Amino acid sequence: MRAASAVCEGDTDTDDTDTDADTDDTDTVLYDLDLYGEDWEFVHNGEDFYLNVVRDSDYEVVATDSAVIDSSGTVSMSFTGILDTSESYTLDYYADHDSDGICSPYPADHVWHDALAAFTGDTSATIDHSGSTIDSDGCDSF
Repeated sequence: MRAASAVCEGDTDTDDTDTDADTDDTDTVLYDLDLYGEDWEFVHNGEDFYLNVVRDSDYEVVATDSAVIDSSGTVSMSFTGILDTSESYTLDYYADHDSDGICSPYPADHVWHDALAAFTGDTSATIDHSGSTIDSDGCDSF
């Protein structure tokens, strides 16, 4: 027999009897994402940096943030309660190299479109600055 659970919207039994055949909806647990990158200062010191976390199943932006890259060259962003372990996600991000506030394909801006690695809970990922992975598909979510 299953452990007791709270009554949720869509619950199909009225007494919340938990059995193997029960059809209670369960609340989805959402997890945190911490992103970190370094060595951005060589090309992008003083530039605006934009990032979208995109859910792959429906291409919905579930989180967005921006920062200014300073002389330290580090980028750090944290998002609380955005990741569902039953979904996959993509990180779209760009450095606004031409300073127009619009995501434009390389070489106007430096743009990335990276899959977030599989996760089972709160997770961390590195935002890489690598010229070999520049991908103009990263502008699609902006």
